[in-house]
Amino acid sequence: MRALVYTAPRELELQDVPVPRLESGTVLVRVRAVGVCGSDLEGFLGKSKRRVPPLVLGHEFSGEVAELGPGVRDFRVGDRVAVYPLIPCGRCRYCALGRQHICPGRRVYGLDFHGALAEYVCAPRASLFRLPADMSFCAGCTCGTSRKRGARPGPRAAGRRRDGSRLRRRTNRDAHFLAG
Repeated sequence: MRALVYTAPRELELQDVPVPRLESGTVLVRVRAVGVCGSDLEGFLGKSKRRVPPLVLGHEFSGEVAELGPGVRDFRVGDRVAVYPLIPCGRCRYCALGRQHICPGRRVYGLDFHGALAEYVCAPRASLFRLPADMSFCAGCTCGTSRKRGARPGPRAAGRRRDGSRLRRRTNRDAHFLAG
């Protein structure tokens, strides 16, 4: 597969890299949109000591389910999904309290391992949620970053208030989107 690889500060290369391998409870996602946020830009500029090249950046993304790993039965190939960018340890006291976002053992796409500026990403089933049919992949790639305390996406992820009325779309000036 093709991926945009951060090779040195201010340097990116389009490279052929292996397709991620599926494991039990994971899903292969064909990336359709990636948000490039401020932390990605700081990494690209070499200001992030945690982003060590070579690395595929990108942690805000959405796409389509391309393949299911063993044990995944509640998604189907072709489902439109957003991906929560943090992978918590699942064992610490913060995870037990539903506060995975402050888990000291959490890992992040495009920081601790290859991210989404690639054709495919392997994601844990627990990190996925479906996108509504009327939501674009560009809008969907920012939904995964707003998940709170183990909550599942609800009406707001679909661009609606709890009463069903539509939310006004706002432009995210800190993110730029790449869609394929």
